[in-house]
Amino acid sequence: MKAIGKALIAFPLFYGSYQYYMLSKRQVPKEATMTFQEYCEYKGLSVQSHLVTTQDGYNLTLFRVSKGKEPDKNKTPVIMVHGLTHSSISFVIAQNSTPPAVRLIDEGYDVWLLNTRGNYYSRTHQTLDPKSKEYWQWCSNHIGQYDIPASIDYVLKGTGKKRINYIGHSQGGFVGLYCLTMLPKYGEKVNVMVVWAPPGGGKIAAKSQYLADIFKESFLQDLESKGINFIADWSPIPNDSAVYAYTFPYLAAWKYKDKYDVSLEKEDASVLSIYLQQFSGGTSVMNLRYLQQLIQRNAPIAYMFDYGKDENIKKYGQEIPPIIHYANIRAKIAVMYGKHDDVCTMDNGENLAALLPKRWLIFKKFDYDVDHAGFAVSPNQKHMDDVLKIFKEHELQ
Repeated sequence: MKAIGKALIAFPLFYGSYQYYMLSKRQVPKEATMTFQEYCEYKGLSVQSHLVTTQDGYNLTLFRVSKGKEPDKNKTPVIMVHGLTHSSISFVIAQNSTPPAVRLIDEGYDVWLLNTRGNYYSRTHQTLDPKSKEYWQWCSNHIGQYDIPASIDYVLKGTGKKRINYIGHSQGGFVGLYCLTMLPKYGEKVNVMVVWAPPGGGKIAAKSQYLADIFKESFLQDLESKGINFIADWSPIPNDSAVYAYTFPYLAAWKYKDKYDVSLEKEDASVLSIYLQQFSGGTSVMNLRYLQQLIQRNAPIAYMFDYGKDENIKKYGQEIPPIIHYANIRAKIAVMYGKHDDVCTMDNGENLAALLPKRWLIFKKFDYDVDHAGFAVSPNQKHMDDVLKIFKEHELQ
């Protein structure tokens, strides 16, 4: 019995030392620490980098991706916009399927990948220092108000086209809808907008522990008290999650299940280290505040950022933030959600679809066999079959 007792004491010490040793090596696959441009070159893709400046002075990087040296200007342009903490690499990084951006290129589309403000690839401003608090005073409302229209206008001017197609993943879908709502004239510039699992409606049903942690009041207050203005930045230095996933892939498959569930398609857990590194792009703490507000309000309709009564009066002319009226949308919308999604559940899709004008809602499906990140990286890309079908049915003339 004494021997068993000693073994029970010794094992955690041994295992803890083993974990520390393995993690100290900080190894990850080479794909995890490649920049967007490096990864595209590695995969045989050509990249043009374009600088877009918004009306409020933020400089954005818009990558135009193709398989030839020069993209064909006669092709229909498609803008793809990433999620909350992600970047443009989300649309090309899939390891066990043809990535969505590459699929579009193969099908003859002119593909543009946006990096929204504050992202690792879009972190400069005409006057503000990215190290200052002022630079980070924005949320997804501002992305929809400024980043999206500026990018649409840039692509249309550069291609000579009158309309574009749009695909937005998660926040990328929400900011697209926000743009069409607040600036209805952009309905004349968007042919079809496809949104993948956006937090679009007022009620946001989230089951993810990761989201629960980052929207926790104590967490946000701690960041603000320390003067931290943003989280989830990308770096070529392997982050802790990626290192852990590479060192202990099967434990990581369980630990990070709500970020990406490899078990859905029986993928090798080794892909997690790549995704956990590359899914980081950076977002503002104010943006987290906004999503926290939407969850806590739990209203059937969506509201703009709540600055507090006094500041709301200054900014909006009223004590409560204005409603986001999706009824103002004047462009064709396709709404897609996954049945395994713990971040933006199928209930979110039902709620959003009910808020959109019926005339413009051309497609809705809430039960794709993917989770949240799966829309970008899952081997199961049946939603892309529907995207391509929709684009072809509504081909630009």
